[in-house]
Amino acid sequence: MDSRKILVASGDYELIYQSRQALTDLGYTFMGAYSHHDSVHVAKNAQYDAFLVNMALRDRESGEFTARHLRQHYPDTPLILYTPEEVQASINGHAVASDYNLYSLDDAAIRQTVLQALHHFTAPLRTTQTMHLRGRDDAEYWAVEEVQILLALTRSLTEVLDVNEVLNRVVDAARELTSADEAMILLPDGATNELYLRARVGMDEANARNFRMKADDGSAGQVFQTGLPLSVGARGPLKLKTEYFVNALLYVPILLKGQTIGVLGVNNVRRQDVFNSHHEALLLNLAAYAAIAIENARIHGQSVQRARELKALVDASQAINASLSLDRTLPTICEQLVRALSVNHAEVYQWSREENVLRPLARFYQTIWRPGSEPTLLINQYPLIRAALREQRPRLVRAERTDSVPERAYLHRAGAAAMLVLPIPGDYHPFGALLAFYAHPPRFVPSAETCQTLQFMALDLLVEHIDKGRKLTQRLLNIAAQINELCGSDWCEFSSTVPGTDALTCHLALGKVAWAQAPTAIVNMNDYSDLVEVLETQNLINQHLEGDTLTAGVHALLELTRGQALLGLPLVYRGQTQGIVLCVDSESSRVFPEREIELARAVVGQAASALENARLLHDLEESLVQLEHAQSRLIQAERLSAMGELAAAVAHQVNNPLTTIVADAQLLMEKTQRDTFQYETLNAIYRSGKRASAVSRRLLAAVRPQGNEETPPRLIQIIPTIEDTLSLVKSHIERDGIRIVMHLPAELPPVLVVPGELEDVWLNLVLNAHDALVGRPNPVITVYAEYDHDADVNMVTVTDNGPGIPETILTDIFKPFFTTKPVGEGTGLGLHICRQVMQRAGGQIFVESAPEHGARFVITLPVQKGG
Repeated sequence: MDSRKILVASGDYELIYQSRQALTDLGYTFMGAYSHHDSVHVAKNAQYDAFLVNMALRDRESGEFTARHLRQHYPDTPLILYTPEEVQASINGHAVASDYNLYSLDDAAIRQTVLQALHHFTAPLRTTQTMHLRGRDDAEYWAVEEVQILLALTRSLTEVLDVNEVLNRVVDAARELTSADEAMILLPDGATNELYLRARVGMDEANARNFRMKADDGSAGQVFQTGLPLSVGARGPLKLKTEYFVNALLYVPILLKGQTIGVLGVNNVRRQDVFNSHHEALLLNLAAYAAIAIENARIHGQSVQRARELKALVDASQAINASLSLDRTLPTICEQLVRALSVNHAEVYQWSREENVLRPLARFYQTIWRPGSEPTLLINQYPLIRAALREQRPRLVRAERTDSVPERAYLHRAGAAAMLVLPIPGDYHPFGALLAFYAHPPRFVPSAETCQTLQFMALDLLVEHIDKGRKLTQRLLNIAAQINELCGSDWCEFSSTVPGTDALTCHLALGKVAWAQAPTAIVNMNDYSDLVEVLETQNLINQHLEGDTLTAGVHALLELTRGQALLGLPLVYRGQTQGIVLCVDSESSRVFPEREIELARAVVGQAASALENARLLHDLEESLVQLEHAQSRLIQAERLSAMGELAAAVAHQVNNPLTTIVADAQLLMEKTQRDTFQYETLNAIYRSGKRASAVSRRLLAAVRPQGNEETPPRLIQIIPTIEDTLSLVKSHIERDGIRIVMHLPAELPPVLVVPGELEDVWLNLVLNAHDALVGRPNPVITVYAEYDHDADVNMVTVTDNGPGIPETILTDIFKPFFTTKPVGEGTGLGLHICRQVMQRAGGQIFVESAPEHGARFVITLPVQKGG
């Protein structure tokens, strides 16, 4: 047998293992080096017949490739380069010249390449050097390579503070030292009192999944409880507690300060070799190194975790206190809890003691469901969603407008006012659906082009989600944020169709929302005494779906939030419970550990103070707004009073000449022959004078809160009032190139109104339309009247095709003295008078307008009803 030595340098443990497997029957000895520094040190202190080097291995500080260093300092030693396919592009330009290259780890390739490299090697074979070291029971001779493995591992462990890396290096060294088929580390699970597989090498995935046993049972449990090694073998295959058969095993305790913290073990599954005391001594020494490294990694991990928690608290404090606006502070509280606790979903609820209900105030979604636990939506139960998917057309569903009871109930449960259903197209049927939710009715609906863009983005998101192992990546979060922005929605849910069924499976929910007014998604506490007790005693909730202590109220909250585990902390300010904050894990049923609970308490404590400050500011702003409104009403009342006095003076001054005009016109008409031009002119003067006199009287009535008591309402025909008013101003309007189009029936049912007041309404509306259309292309004023049989009202609309009324002032145009006209050209009383006339008549006036699409004023008057 050849006893040539090969140095295998690689951070890939599988390379060392596969090399041993492929060449062990040739009698070669191997030395494994796990870093650049280990490789340099080992090569310097021993002579090797060949180097097998992973080309990707390099010095972390200088960037020097290990293969290049070995080639430069040991040019006479054959160099075999292993270049994995995934790193070939990254080392382009840094390749090292070698006659022997390895591109795969199958046994045949390794064996052929190594034998080719050693084919011309003529140095005499060496006998294995030994060192005198103390074993467990007696003095034993250890091979130099074994000592070097332990020393190299010790040095490498000092460089690593990641516990996963530490454990992987230990199990790899254990298998190499004992030539075992498998090596593993078992650590205790404090929550279940079980030993679970923490690191492994050589064991397939199926067996690794089942390798879990009670900490006080089985071979590993015996070692863990007694703290003594256990070696079993030479008696045929052994059946372990995990239904797993091995030919031989050796388990040793990992001891730290006299306490067993884990078990290090090796198994022979395929080989018949048994483990001896020499192997036991090697593993005991290795376990001693491992215990120290594990403890160092644990302490480092705790330091990193505490630093991360401190940073999370600082970030949360800064974010929560960055704004005193309730609609910003509330979602920020939820977002910071999601980030600090690594949960998926957080909500803030307000507790109304009088009604004994919980009302959601804010919510933050970054929710992903594990496969098999995703919520499903049965499409057949929701006709509007089914129609949207069948037709593959977007559909906006509004809670207050839809006649579909299932969709309305679904929106109420979600706390949404509206939902955009956007099918995600597939080859033959929809791939899924994007459901965009709105806490308040949306101001706009995405255009057809935007919907098409949204469909592609949603499809991209779902494919990315599935391809990335159903993980929540930053790219997914960015896509979801863009989708919410394009939709104008608060949060979105992304679902796929289930083949062969009529259901949608929800995979992701992303977004945030704050409610200015409490939505319908309330929790009635009368049904759940356990939740009332939590709030009254200010205890916390820490339960999950699979727990034995799950209470009815918590189960209802988990169903409402669609979670697997729930942490609920009462929101307390100055000793009083104001509500509760829910942190939801939608991926796993778990109990939240004490450190996460304390972190959540710290965040919620800051949130309570910030929330109270935001409420105080909100109340102060509301008080200021109410004060401003009261002041404005006082000013308007004073102006109206002054206008009343002015109107009385003007009416007195105007009525005298008007009386003369009307009387003289009437006398001249009596002396003029009818059917003449002069008679018609005098009649127009007479009518205009009478109208001017009536206007002055109504001006006085308009500024009196009690209205005009002198003139009682009468049954009036609407059509003549419209025709008479338009005849007076038609020539004035048409002079500016504006057409008047009338669609008037011959007659409408009469309405009860003060005579002459309807003419004021038509005149104000038509003149306002005229002012908006001056200078516009193709200006048209349309007057339309009809009788609505269902509502039993007459409806008159005055429409123009002008620039429209800006949305920002739509709610102000009926207020007294509000005008957009220049000073001296408008009083701001026209539309206010129109509203007063409608109120006295028992009718209504409202406006519909859109930028560059004109304005449409709608008047409804009840038939034979009035003030």
